[in-house]
Amino acid sequence: MIRPILQYRPLDRGFVICLPGEADSHAWLRTLRGLPGHLHGRDRLTPARARIFLPDGALVEAHTVPLRWQRALPWLASLAPDDPRLGGSIAFWASALRLLQSLVLRGALLPQLETGNTPWRASWGISLTSPSDREALDRLVKAIPPSALAFPQDDLWAFTKGLALGTLDPEEVEDDLALPPRPEPLVKAFLEHGADFLARFVAGSLRPGEDPRLGLIHRLRGHKRDRLPWDERLMVALSHPMNEFPTSGITERTLGEQMEQWSEGARTQWIRPSLRLEAPPVPPGRDAFQEADRLSEEGWTLRVGLETPQGDFVEVARLWESTTDATVLEARKVLLRGLARAVPFFPALEGALAGQKPEDLKLSPTEAWAFLTRGAAQLKEAGFLVHLPEGMAEFGGARRLRAKVRLGARTLEDTLPGATRQEGLEGNVSAEWSLMLGDDRLELEDFAQLSSLKHPLVAWKGKWVALDPETLRQITAVIQASRGAGFEKMTKGEALAAALTGTARIPGVSEAIEVEVAGDFGSALSELKRLPDKPITQPKGFKGQLRPYQLRGLAWLEGLSRLGLGGILADDMGLGKTIQVLALLLMRQEQSPRFGPPTLLICPTSLLGNWEREIAKFAPSVPFFVHHGNNREELPASFQPHTLVLTTYGVVRREEEAFGTRTWGMVVVDEAQAIKNPGSAQAKAVRRIRAPFKLALTGTPIENRLLELWSILAFALPGFLGSESQFKERFANPIEKYRDPDAARDLRGCAGPFILRRVKTDRTIIEDLPEKQEMKVYTQLSREQGLLYQARVDQMEKDLAAASGIERRGRILALLTHLKQICNHPTQFLRQAGPYAGRSGKLERLTDMIEEVLESGEKALVFTQFREMGDRLQVHLADRLGFEPPFLHGGSTREQRDEMVRSFQEDPDGPPLMLLSLKAGGVGLNLTAATHVFHYDRWWNPAVEDQATDRTYRIGQTRNVQVHKLITIGTLEEKIDALLESKRDLADRVVGTGEGWLTELDDDALRRLVALDSNIDLMSDEDAPAPAPVDLPEELPPPDEAELPEGMGEDLPSEAPAGQPKPKRRTPAKPRVKKGVIA
Repeated sequence: MIRPILQYRPLDRGFVICLPGEADSHAWLRTLRGLPGHLHGRDRLTPARARIFLPDGALVEAHTVPLRWQRALPWLASLAPDDPRLGGSIAFWASALRLLQSLVLRGALLPQLETGNTPWRASWGISLTSPSDREALDRLVKAIPPSALAFPQDDLWAFTKGLALGTLDPEEVEDDLALPPRPEPLVKAFLEHGADFLARFVAGSLRPGEDPRLGLIHRLRGHKRDRLPWDERLMVALSHPMNEFPTSGITERTLGEQMEQWSEGARTQWIRPSLRLEAPPVPPGRDAFQEADRLSEEGWTLRVGLETPQGDFVEVARLWESTTDATVLEARKVLLRGLARAVPFFPALEGALAGQKPEDLKLSPTEAWAFLTRGAAQLKEAGFLVHLPEGMAEFGGARRLRAKVRLGARTLEDTLPGATRQEGLEGNVSAEWSLMLGDDRLELEDFAQLSSLKHPLVAWKGKWVALDPETLRQITAVIQASRGAGFEKMTKGEALAAALTGTARIPGVSEAIEVEVAGDFGSALSELKRLPDKPITQPKGFKGQLRPYQLRGLAWLEGLSRLGLGGILADDMGLGKTIQVLALLLMRQEQSPRFGPPTLLICPTSLLGNWEREIAKFAPSVPFFVHHGNNREELPASFQPHTLVLTTYGVVRREEEAFGTRTWGMVVVDEAQAIKNPGSAQAKAVRRIRAPFKLALTGTPIENRLLELWSILAFALPGFLGSESQFKERFANPIEKYRDPDAARDLRGCAGPFILRRVKTDRTIIEDLPEKQEMKVYTQLSREQGLLYQARVDQMEKDLAAASGIERRGRILALLTHLKQICNHPTQFLRQAGPYAGRSGKLERLTDMIEEVLESGEKALVFTQFREMGDRLQVHLADRLGFEPPFLHGGSTREQRDEMVRSFQEDPDGPPLMLLSLKAGGVGLNLTAATHVFHYDRWWNPAVEDQATDRTYRIGQTRNVQVHKLITIGTLEEKIDALLESKRDLADRVVGTGEGWLTELDDDALRRLVALDSNIDLMSDEDAPAPAPVDLPEELPPPDEAELPEGMGEDLPSEAPAGQPKPKRRTPAKPRVKKGVIA
């Protein structure tokens, strides 16, 4: 099999995918579709004929597809680095992109001017001041595969569409132009062109007011460039797609040279200026602090010189030895230019240039401190090589002054035997405070002496130590605070969070405090970190066999329960969270058969039947009691030992007092995303319930916002992550708004031990689960749909002009819902009862695909977010297939849901097709009989779609699952799809909540999002009824039939709104099946 080659072509500022060798266009299309990752619009890419030079100089034919940065960048970013399907060149450029992304995110960019032609052009380049970045670039250049170099340096004449495939024989070309490009310039061109594209893309996509730093750019774009000052002209040229920089006057003609000199330190060089700070010697054997300016009569020395890439230092004295060597003379110029550039960052360097030749510089302790704290860091950023004395980097490095707290070393009175029993994180842990300098404990008397010196450079125990005055002030604040009431102990929640992150914090003090654990608290913490690896045996009463990863989950649950801590079991849908909980209940039952408080399990109504069936199947010895229904009685005063009480969120909300005052041994919440909104009455009622062990079950602990994780952990571990406002300040805002890696690391370290998540795609977890194949099915609009869509977009202009604030947001939500309805079917938007055939490209494509699936003897699920669209699908498919597929939605009773699932899963004569509401049928159900999943319309949150897909892609599934997502070309759906792909990563990074972020778009951005592509082809409608002229009503109906996102509404009742005809239903009939084929 010939692997495709991915080349970067600097002259085209873009990529080319090549498939060399003899292959027809169909083989090429199969190869293109089989490429891993998310290559947007791959089905619409058309190969061109071209000739390329292989590294051996042979000219060969190739099928090629050019890719611009707009399409190539998200594709390369979506590729997994260890995907075995990647060819050498594709894997290489994906790796190069990761370096590019790192440079851009860190702001390692440089503005530059190309002055070779008129007008000049401004562009962004990359800054390589960091040694690690230069090393990464060197590694990339050495790792470039030969296939990435398979084209001539100047290939404008070789790339052609004018030759038919099969007419050109390979030939040897003896021509300098056939030489492949050199690796280093090619990789640098990739990085610089990519940086320029990303910078302009970001600047162009931000709306006015979204980033105050870009406000001037937005204001300048309406002006003629030649009338602006040169600096404003440069800003526009660096942010606008048109990068021309017109110059005027002789002065501006020197800008190119000045910018090149200014950025010299950020480019790769054969030799670089180097500065080395040397400290005076310290008399050994002295334990007391010694003030630097009294000890160092000769002062500190800043040595200047040059440094080679190999790290060899060339002193200034050696450079100015008498010579006529051209290399030495050029090196002198490099040093002189470098020192001149360095003076603004550290003015004392003027002294090094005061004589006839550069000289090493003597610094006073005050100047040395200024160099350590400000000059060194700024010079490094400017591209200079800076070396500091050992132990003095970052204000002391290993000998940094810091506060430390030791937790759990003492036993407190409230934890002694006989004290009141505490639950969960109730109670306190002892705290002992101290000061450290390096590995040495610093007594308060020594700290007082150190502070009294009023000097940042001191000598102690024979070494120099640099002490930041701000750190001294912060440590003083810590000492004063630790002497206050209450600081001799911490709550268990605070102590646990501090121990897991390794740092404690005091309100009002920014200095992080080092944490050490001891005693029983330290032993419990050590056990917590290794809970999943503890050997454990399956309970004897469990009917079945737990998989190895499920046994590890059981060990984790048992350990948390024993330690009195809560957690989140966040395994992927279908990995068996339910049976792991049942195994824990059986284990408790076996440990104490005659006594055990009841366990409360709260779940959505649709899952009650599932829990009952799973108990009967896997844990029949566990007694259970269902507290649900309109005619339910009060909770009994007592239960059998270890009874599992099943109830729903709605019942708990309505009977909050009864549940909150009972004694429970354990509380489990299934589909815990139901309490993700911390301010909801439902979440508050659940959090009020008390138990020594609380467990949350969810496949998606974070759907959109980090605050959802806080809300769930506030139930499982009350007080562990602080208050809601404290969590926002410490974690949510830094991570979501500023992508703070330190905050993300602290949150992972803090919450990680209490969240156990395994995914089906991890073959170390489960080896016998088949593949899941996701594909996008692009459909066309009918002529009627196109007219309705355009008319509704035109109506938008009047809506936006007449509304603002909350009303504007409401109108945008209505617009988005209306456009999605039109893409589904005109009758949904127009509220008609039919006819359905021939009026919707999406419905026609769905019908064809379902008929094909059923003819092959397979079963399928169809999800829609609209209750009324589900009714229409049911009527239409009944007409086409000869039976009425069941439709599970929010209005279905519990008995109806259970019967639908049983019939679909178990009945050989049952319906092979099932329709489901995305929200009502997207959680908790086991529908592994299906091998095809269709998403008829797209939800704004991809995590919800994944949950729905996992109704069939779960344990018990033995066949490959195919997921089909229908997208209407040229409409809002296609543009939202691209945004959804970027949103999948938001368990770590947040894009927005539901549709709310769309309502904040300005008018221009909204127009671009909803505009109908003028180049789309409409569906052939020869058999469709002729569409009536489009005349939208003055007042468009509100989107009352949609299942609004993010808890804004549940499934609507089955009754149609007043005045709206309801689709006629056929009498249900069993499918006529013969040899696996629908008759």
